Amino acid sequence: MANDKQHLLGGEPYLAGAEDLVADRRHARLLTERLNATNADEPDRRRSILAELLGVVGEQSEVLSPFACDYGYQISIGARTFINFGAVILDSAPVSIGDDVQSAPGCSWSPPPTPSTPLSAARASSGARQSRSRTTPGWRPA
Repeated sequence: MANDKQHLLGGEPYLAGAEDLVADRRHARLLTERLNATNADEPDRRRSILAELLGVVGEQSEVLSPFACDYGYQISIGARTFINFGAVILDSAPVSIGDDVQSAPGCSWSPPPTPSTPLSAARASSGARQSRSRTTPGWRPA
């Protein structure tokens, strides 16, 4: 049986409170805290943190602080891209930002929610519920 991280990576419904995903989000928060605490005169350290945090960081790309994301590993940033102050990338699905992108301050990237397929009875019996966005087709209040 696939774990929730495999479901997330496969674009299937998953439980965000699953232990492995909570640990991944905590790891991403620790890395973004380190990134956001760096000085402007530490470009090599910033680049190293971004390389550890993100799936792909293109050459000559820059991400200004503050920066926030869910997991980091599902984010690809192309070459020569500039992500301005206050960016938020919710990467519960893959987010790919191409080459030569110039973002404004405070930009957010939020992929569409996963399909609103009901969780299996075994997973739902744990008492956890999958949240759904009002924009998801078939959305109904829980």
